Amino acid sequence: MGIVRYSVRCDGCGAAIVLRIGVGIDEEQPFFYVCTNCNAVARGKMLLVGPGTTRLELVGGKLVTEALDSYQVVTLHPDLPSKTTADTLDGQASSSFLLQRDLLGDRFQEFYERLRGFRGAIDENWVAFRRWFDYYLDENREQFDKEGEKLLGKAWNAPRSDCDRHHAVHLALELLTAPLWVGPYFPEMKGDIAKALAAATSAAAPVLRQFAVDHLREVVDLQRRLFHCLELYIDNRSSILPGLAIEMYKNGEEAALRDLRVLRDDFPRLRDLYIATFEAVHDVIDFVMALVNIGERKDPEAFPVDKPRNLEAFSKLVNADKAKSLVSLDAWHRHWPTILDRDVRNAIGHNSIRHDLPSSMLISKGKPPIPYLTFVVKTYRLVHPVLAAETALKYLRMAAT
Repeated sequence: MGIVRYSVRCDGCGAAIVLRIGVGIDEEQPFFYVCTNCNAVARGKMLLVGPGTTRLELVGGKLVTEALDSYQVVTLHPDLPSKTTADTLDGQASSSFLLQRDLLGDRFQEFYERLRGFRGAIDENWVAFRRWFDYYLDENREQFDKEGEKLLGKAWNAPRSDCDRHHAVHLALELLTAPLWVGPYFPEMKGDIAKALAAATSAAAPVLRQFAVDHLREVVDLQRRLFHCLELYIDNRSSILPGLAIEMYKNGEEAALRDLRVLRDDFPRLRDLYIATFEAVHDVIDFVMALVNIGERKDPEAFPVDKPRNLEAFSKLVNADKAKSLVSLDAWHRHWPTILDRDVRNAIGHNSIRHDLPSSMLISKGKPPIPYLTFVVKTYRLVHPVLAAETALKYLRMAAT
């Protein structure tokens, strides 16, 4: 992982700046930087134009070739949290690669294996997997089977039934995203929902099947929504993946917030992703509670005495109250506030919120500022509720068959 240096001048005050940019993975690597002399923001892209060759494009700054006697130093990496004030005298902090090794400690190798594993799998397979999942949602069994064989090769087993298809596509989805599972959130939630399905099947299998058949179209529509959220996640992976490093730091987010920054201005896209995902997975809770109700009371509409009278009333609850009802599912109840932050969702839902680039804070009138790094980590964790919700819906589709 190399570093390239560019000498630039601020368009505002004319201050000299040396940009020390770690070379990332994408062919086009957007970033911004702030002039410490006048606080002006400049945006740029580093382009990979050949092996070992880069080109810089700037808006708000000018590339210069003359020698700079006195200058600011800005150190950044498009894919990693950086200590932006580090210069060549700052030891490990002067290199994003060495900085990550210091912050990650004995998890350094694991981090790069996770990063390479996810990026490699997505770069190689995502287009085909997206097409395959569309065939699955459209119930185009012939094309689904053909695409599955092309995608999985020798690992493909011809499905004997739709249940095999449900299992195959979701197992592949888990394998694609598994490198991102730093916390135990999804695996534990998957275990919970599997127990809920087993209880419902044991208590009242005909009731479960009839409910699944009656609500099949709604379930498939929700799967489409969730897969759209996953597409947004994958499409914005370069903006989100700094969260992987932060999630694995020895001292977690606290270590990152002290003096690290992510110099990418991707907030509008990540905001839309967060809100869309937050709403979609909360809508799935209606069906999760139906499973729980069947397992505990043999009726999808039967809530405990002090709860809503039926599913229609439950669906009208605000999201916070829906989440509180997950108490029967231990892992869902424990992890939900961690992987879906209601305060963050409410804060970013206001039209007044903005990403203040000089401070690297999300600023909204009347609300405490949120560090952009914190928001990136929260967005990174969205893969867990999407997978858990998809698993719940998969089980309902299996019950319907």
